[in-house]
Amino acid sequence: MNAEKKLNERQELFCQYYVITNKIGGRYNATQAAKDAGYSEKTAYSQGHDLLKHPEVSKRIHELERVELDKLNITREKIIREKQLLAFSNISDYRGFINGNDDEMAACDMRAVQEVSIRSGKVNERKVKLYNKQYALESLERSLGFDQGVQKDVDIEINFGDQPQSEYG
Repeated sequence: MNAEKKLNERQELFCQYYVITNKIGGRYNATQAAKDAGYSEKTAYSQGHDLLKHPEVSKRIHELERVELDKLNITREKIIREKQLLAFSNISDYRGFINGNDDEMAACDMRAVQEVSIRSGKVNERKVKLYNKQYALESLERSLGFDQGVQKDVDIEINFGDQPQSEYG
């Protein structure tokens, strides 16, 4: 029987501070978490690095992250659905709104819209900019694992107008 190793107080603090640094600053910082947990300024970088390799520390960090995600009610499925919305959005779905029909806006899923600009004049001009479709598709592909082990070679034939291809290579 393998008894689970318990983290010491500083290791537990490191885990908590590590998750907090991401929550506050938007990215993880093992060095800062080690300093906050009481490790010396001189050794914080290497301590943080070593602690992240420690299996029990890694496990505890994942537990704390899961708690944070549960609090926010964020699931993998929700993230994939949002990526799907962005990846498969179509600007033609917004045609009615762009042409001035405000009733059409209710039918549009505005989550896919990055920017709306309206210029007033004799005729109100509306522009709708959707989020980057290519980026959303690539992100969705990675999330679903489609980018792993897939052959991506593509053969392309290029013709240069009326000139025979032999003249170009």
